[in-house]
Amino acid sequence: MLLISKPLLSKPKVNMLQLRQWFATANGQRLLGCERHMVQQQFARCFGSYALFYNALDDAPYVSHIRHQIKIGHAGLSPDAHCTERHWPIQPGSIDIVVLQHSLEFARSAHDVLREAAQAVRPGGHILITGVSPYSTFALGHWLSKSPWRQSHCLSARRVSEWLAVLGFHIEECQFSGYRPLRFLRDADSTSFIERFMHKKQWPVGNCYMLVARKMMQGSSLQPKRKATFEKLMPLPAASASRSGTLEKNKHND
Repeated sequence: MLLISKPLLSKPKVNMLQLRQWFATANGQRLLGCERHMVQQQFARCFGSYALFYNALDDAPYVSHIRHQIKIGHAGLSPDAHCTERHWPIQPGSIDIVVLQHSLEFARSAHDVLREAAQAVRPGGHILITGVSPYSTFALGHWLSKSPWRQSHCLSARRVSEWLAVLGFHIEECQFSGYRPLRFLRDADSTSFIERFMHKKQWPVGNCYMLVARKMMQGSSLQPKRKATFEKLMPLPAASASRSGTLEKNKHND
């Protein structure tokens, strides 16, 4: 069970429409560009029937072998189905991959969102999470701005990985991107020397990160009556006398 974190539960509610408007700005598009490049590479390796996006901030679909891409969440984001953080209209164990795009940072309870996502994923399926690293230049400077990010709670990739491990997930990939300040990022920066060098090192100071976790298969439990069965078994008969005692008894009989 996840521990309850009061700072996460006491956050003020974020207007998702304002957040969507921020991602339409130049800095928002640069951040989405860094994330989309990582997410698209992961989607190209995924197969299945259903991909689920919760509070999707990017309208453009991803090129993938997955047949259906469904969006749920806040009504202002025009999803396919409206839902709250604690109640998703999704059958448990029916989704091949769930995408949480900055959903944990702006949720009233990140634990509730992660729990619902874990229940929706089938065994062997994936959860894909994108977030802002709290050690990046963007995270350290957004407190001085008037953007919706002032109400966010940036979570480190290591912390989210620990939560996923508690829910029975195995981290398959953790990737950071966008190491320069957003206003200095350009489309060609992905091939620049700085980006290539930092991407190779994978230090947790990139503006954004992507976590990919696989839901592990649950093993079969032991039979509940197995212990009671062993208790009813009788021990095998064994000779109480030693070999020397047996020989003396035979001589006496003779």
